[in-house]
Amino acid sequence: MGDAYSELGKMSDAVNYYNKAAASSPNEFSAPMFLMKAGMAAEVNKDFKSAKNAYEQLKQKYPNSQQGRDAEKYLTRAEMQIK
Repeated sequence: MGDAYSELGKMSDAVNYYNKAAASSPNEFSAPMFLMKAGMAAEVNKDFKSAKNAYEQLKQKYPNSQQGRDAEKYLTRAEMQIK
């Protein structure tokens, strides 16, 4: 559903569905992927606080995933937009 809303340009809805998907399957494979998508969709929507939250979750909960290892650079980018 998140991907569908993203394709329609409804980023707020996409972020919500990506976050729901990450919460419903908290494993090392799919949750990091959904959190990364949530962060990126939030950035497109210029909701940098939501993006920061998604990237922080990635960094804290899934540090060994590919997305978790890359989270710091995205987190820094989101934080820079908030200031």
